Amino acid sequence: MAIISVALFYGVTIGLKSFTKHNKTIVVPNLFDTTVNIAGKLIEENNLRYTVNDSTFIPGKAPGLIVSQYPEAGESVKEKRKIFLTITSTNAPEVEVPDLIDKSKRYAIRLLENVGLKVGKINRKPDLAKDAVLSQLYKGERIEEGTLVAKGSTIDLVIGSGYGSSSVKLPDLEGYTFESAINTIESTSLRVGALIADNTVVDTASAIVYKQSPQYAAGVYLPSGQSIDIFVTHLDNFGLIKEQERKAEEDKIKNLERQRKQLEQQKNETKKPVKESNPYNPDTWEGTTSEEDKRLQNQNNPYDKIPNTIDPN
Repeated sequence: MAIISVALFYGVTIGLKSFTKHNKTIVVPNLFDTTVNIAGKLIEENNLRYTVNDSTFIPGKAPGLIVSQYPEAGESVKEKRKIFLTITSTNAPEVEVPDLIDKSKRYAIRLLENVGLKVGKINRKPDLAKDAVLSQLYKGERIEEGTLVAKGSTIDLVIGSGYGSSSVKLPDLEGYTFESAINTIESTSLRVGALIADNTVVDTASAIVYKQSPQYAAGVYLPSGQSIDIFVTHLDNFGLIKEQERKAEEDKIKNLERQRKQLEQQKNETKKPVKESNPYNPDTWEGTTSEEDKRLQNQNNPYDKIPNTIDPN
């Protein structure tokens, strides 16, 4: 009987120990901002498991650092529980640059932040569109909407400050490449207006300016902030356009000269002076207009009213 009692006592004790160990809980350690290697050792020391199930790019943060965990630090879990980790990635994902042109400064900043981009330098330039975005730049160059850049990249903005009271000399852009013309305009207090390309242009890298609006004239000044429209063609087509313009100008001058001569001839034909002072003597009429002839012919001639008193006999 005593032997049976002892056996039951040890059996119950071992069973209780086994049951207690089975329900043992462990507090999840804080793994934030540690590397995966360090976190892995800490997790194993606490008789837990882990897996890296996601990664994210955070500008300015070194890759491979834990930025989130589940379950969170401080929670109680059972042994062998798997901890899911999110770490920082090495390469930033690419995002599209939004369209910021003509947007207000505040709204443009919000659009950039929403896609994970940062606002860089904000420069002001005289323009009627006050506080509106005139251009967006990436690494000093214009960047179009939809262009892919690394998340966290910096976009610089040029904002309108309203028209200034100063004036700027109108530059002569004819013969400039597209890029040179843009840089020349933007280096002043003027701004780029419309870009009109003919059907020969497939790439602005080979485009050249053949006309501008306002048209260049020496000594002309524009209010600061005014825009200049530029017309571009392919480099190989520039000479042909200039030759066509030259011929058109020559034809225009010839037509004007022809019209001037015709008017002068008509003037000479219709305005010849009357040499005879007696308007009633047809024999002395000379150089009168056809209208004048009719008037004089229809008028009563006083010579017809004088009776012939001379007797031929």
